[in-house]
Amino acid sequence: MDDVFARPTDFVVVHKNIDNFKRDYDLDANVFGAGAFGRVQLCNKKESKEIRAVKIISKQGMEESDLICLRYEIEVLKNLDHPNIVRLYEVYEDSSQIYMVMEKCEGLELFEEIRKRNQFNEREAALVTKQIIQAISYCHDKGIVHRDLKPENILLDTAKEARGSIKVIDFGTANIFKHEGEKGPAQTMNKEVGTAYYIAPEVINLHYTEKCDMWSIGVILYIMISGQPPFDGRNET
Repeated sequence: MDDVFARPTDFVVVHKNIDNFKRDYDLDANVFGAGAFGRVQLCNKKESKEIRAVKIISKQGMEESDLICLRYEIEVLKNLDHPNIVRLYEVYEDSSQIYMVMEKCEGLELFEEIRKRNQFNEREAALVTKQIIQAISYCHDKGIVHRDLKPENILLDTAKEARGSIKVIDFGTANIFKHEGEKGPAQTMNKEVGTAYYIAPEVINLHYTEKCDMWSIGVILYIMISGQPPFDGRNET
């Protein structure tokens, strides 16, 4: 089944009340990211002194479908452990908020880096693309398709010891699929998701497999090298 909204809502979380988060972490006052439903702040694990990022999402005002998507993203991330995928450590929840404690990543979105440079040389583009493919190959091997790969969902890690490494983020539209040979043919999906510049034609035609991610990676590579998208139009339609 492709539609994530049809999946069960009884997802397991690590902790279920806010007191546990405050017990385990000190929260930094500075907000370095904000969205429609939440914000991102740094936090300090009291026991290990490790600095992590926490995404604090308010459940107030969220549509049920958005909440199900968020829980589904959490369930997907809990099963991923790869150096080129942002890591989810813990999840806390109370009646009004969800706290996603994640790996702290230093750096810019690939989108911002492309805007700054306009173009990557072939060696740089190859390094980034290889890591994206490694991350997505790992996901596909585990039966997970991302479905919204784009430069905004790839972080370039600028930490001195990890310069040049990338992190794939935002699994909000990811889906679990069945490989060919697992009790039948490969599963096709039929929900139109993704971003206009990077979406595969098969997704628009509502009949696609995990290979839609490879199309998006090809578009990202083209943009890195040329500084412009391979397909354009007056508007998204």
